[in-house]
Amino acid sequence: MQTPGSGPTPFTAAEYHRLMAWRVRTRDDGLVLPLPAGWIGVHATDDVAASARAHPVLREACGPVLAVPTGDGRRWLFLAEVDESVLSSTELPDGVGLIRPPRELLLPPSSNDFGMIRWAVCPSPEKRWLPTATTVVSALREVISPRRHVRWLRTRPVDEWYRPGTTGTTRDR
Repeated sequence: MQTPGSGPTPFTAAEYHRLMAWRVRTRDDGLVLPLPAGWIGVHATDDVAASARAHPVLREACGPVLAVPTGDGRRWLFLAEVDESVLSSTELPDGVGLIRPPRELLLPPSSNDFGMIRWAVCPSPEKRWLPTATTVVSALREVISPRRHVRWLRTRPVDEWYRPGTTGTTRDR
């Protein structure tokens, strides 16, 4: 069975809903998933995220991951479930940040100002559950060296690298 965003024909909003039970909307600039209550997006720089995907915990528990092009590379957005832990930006590792509801996420086959959004890890109808935000952040924290001093997140707000396009009518800022 194909998963959304894979195969020769990109999935439609109706197919995301049928296969994943996601309430995806269509806009001029592509497919948009309003982040539901209880979900969170954990984003990381390309190098951190690539290392984290090899982490044993995320290999077993990784949910869908978006690869979002940016002006200076790409960011990876791990979809996760909110858990009892309270995560603040000051407690996150460098290069890691959070996107909370009511933000909207562009889904493949959409594009932003920097290129096509794609799935790094496709959602699976057989595995609809999401890992907890704590699981994702813990795995990201473990792969970041203590000597690493990436201040990217602190100096560039999320709106500078993740914008759901300029032609849509419902931009969340």
